[in-house]
Amino acid sequence: MISFNSHQNFIKIEIFPNPAKENFVINVLDYNAEKMHLELFNLTGKRILIQRLFEGSNGIELGSVSSGVFVVKIFEQGRLVKSEKLIRL
Repeated sequence: MISFNSHQNFIKIEIFPNPAKENFVINVLDYNAEKMHLELFNLTGKRILIQRLFEGSNGIELGSVSSGVFVVKIFEQGRLVKSEKLIRL
């Protein structure tokens, strides 16, 4: 879990499980995530997925994404606020 200050707001973001099988969850806690989204990249830098995030629990389906290591990047109003490796089994 990561916590940080952004525009005087305290944001808590949890990403789990890691490693993941078919899906993973991103929890955005104690924050109104109006303009927040995630982007999933493979290790060559190709964007695989983009999805809007909301406050609370956000289920992310990996469906056709093959096994491997990926980078999850979370943006708020176009600004990177979290980056974490994710393993897809």
